[in-house]
Amino acid sequence: VAGEQRFMVLDNPSNSQFTSGLRAEDEDHRLAYSLLHAQATLLESVQRFKGILVIVCKGPMPSDALLVLGCADIVLAEETATFSFPEVRRGLVPGMVSLAAKQRLPEAACRRLMLTGEQIGTAEASQLGLVDHLVGEDW
Repeated sequence: VAGEQRFMVLDNPSNSQFTSGLRAEDEDHRLAYSLLHAQATLLESVQRFKGILVIVCKGPMPSDALLVLGCADIVLAEETATFSFPEVRRGLVPGMVSLAAKQRLPEAACRRLMLTGEQIGTAEASQLGLVDHLVGEDW
């Protein structure tokens, strides 16, 4: 169909890090609301998309980035990609992100990563099913 978008590629070209959650001592509730609203808006957009969703992972991919991986048809990752739930180290729960992560991660691995905040690389992410294909920087 002419003019209809069939593919969406989410890429992190600057290799910048997404957020790592709010600090437990942060009392600015507007900031927390803004972050949750942004996550919900992103997730809604991705879930409504009717084409093929390809995610390209580069560099640090903390829980905000993992939010959309559960909706992806194909997840590609460069060697530099790492995956984690860093907010648990601040005493916070991954919340909404946990639902999306469970779409790709086995339950035991999901629990372990969400309880420890451990960072994993592309090899383990691939073994767990979080990543479908490993790619080079020049792919």
